[in-house]
Amino acid sequence: MLGTVATIAQNFYYTPPLPAFREPWNLSVAGKALWTGWLAYPAEPPKALVVVCHGLGGDAEGPQVRRVAAHLLKSRYAVMAWNGRGMLDSESYDGQTHHAGRCDDLEIILTQARDRYPHVKLAAVGISLGGHIVLRHSLLYPYRMPRLAICAPLNLKEAALGLDRHPFFRRFYVRGLMRRYPCHVQSIVDFDEKIVAPANGFSSAFDYYEKMSVYPCRHELPDHVRGLVGCNDPVVPSQQWIDMPNVTWQSGGHLGQGFPGRLSWPVWVVQMLTLLLA
Repeated sequence: MLGTVATIAQNFYYTPPLPAFREPWNLSVAGKALWTGWLAYPAEPPKALVVVCHGLGGDAEGPQVRRVAAHLLKSRYAVMAWNGRGMLDSESYDGQTHHAGRCDDLEIILTQARDRYPHVKLAAVGISLGGHIVLRHSLLYPYRMPRLAICAPLNLKEAALGLDRHPFFRRFYVRGLMRRYPCHVQSIVDFDEKIVAPANGFSSAFDYYEKMSVYPCRHELPDHVRGLVGCNDPVVPSQQWIDMPNVTWQSGGHLGQGFPGRLSWPVWVVQMLTLLLA
């Protein structure tokens, strides 16, 4: 119950504005702005450039991205936030959508950052579904770079079914997805079945979960990956992480760590990056 309360309460916490001195960027394919986002630098030379991946139904201007960006910039980290395919002003290519396996997209964005700022260290932070993208990226592109996953699922099937069992959160996420896509769906699995699977070459929602989930390979995650897990998370089943190393367990449900006081997960992000980049 406390996890549910904390998860709902974090939606009413203060959300910082977008950085005043941010620079828009985009990457185009065949004339379409397939990836868009913004880049912000701290006042002093940055310790690293952190690429931030938003969660399910979110975007680069959402509250969770703003919260972690504010802490990163205050701690002298540059921030590069990006919109997944079809999110905000990012366009779709051949009808494809953003999903939990888009680690190739993340690598393209990291490559752009690396080419543009060759003398700056890189790191990646993923929030919820964005955390799964970061985890999958670490398996397919296992070069040494700090990667943090915040309240991320390991098993996509369990996460989708678990979310659908919770009426409040199911309605919350489904309403958000229907604002993004011209569809009528009843659940997360229904959305993945009707939108994600056919748009991205999967035979069904469960085919998508099976092929993209990092759970079967979870023990192969590199040692420069860290996870923050809500031990009472009502959205992502925390037992998926039970036998994993390099994990910090905190109460606070889904992205409500620190409840009823100040949100603590953005502070944890800065602490972990400082440790891993030392």
